[in-house]
Amino acid sequence: MKWTVRQSVLLSRVFIGFFAALLLLIDAELVFVLATGSVRSPIPVLPSQLRAIRVCVCACSVPAWCTLVELWRLMGLLCREEVFSLKTVRLLRIISWCCFSVGAISCAAALFIHFSVLVISVAAALMGLIVRIVKNIIAQAVAMKDELDYTV
Repeated sequence: MKWTVRQSVLLSRVFIGFFAALLLLIDAELVFVLATGSVRSPIPVLPSQLRAIRVCVCACSVPAWCTLVELWRLMGLLCREEVFSLKTVRLLRIISWCCFSVGAISCAAALFIHFSVLVISVAAALMGLIVRIVKNIIAQAVAMKDELDYTV
């Protein structure tokens, strides 16, 4: 069976919804912990680490939601066949900065939580770099498309 663009976009939107549900669960758990003060964790956590984890999760939640919204919009552009447009470039730029911000937040949190949190920081920064490179490729393609449209 060959995948169509519509099927691929639908699958991507299902995954975006899945990640939105996971993020909602994480945010709900954070609200529960903040409201009740109780922590349901099998791993022992020091109070100072717990505070840093809460701040990190709260701070990372904002760019994560922003990324999911922008990915949803990007899939909408793909459905409308507006791939090589300045809108696509703008959405990819926003997504890359969201990834970089999660990388910076988790890097700072590694100082207060644990050195291993740097893995999240590196992964987020690498994802930001990949999206940034794709954004640059799309921007170049938009420029070439515009030039071609004016010459014909």
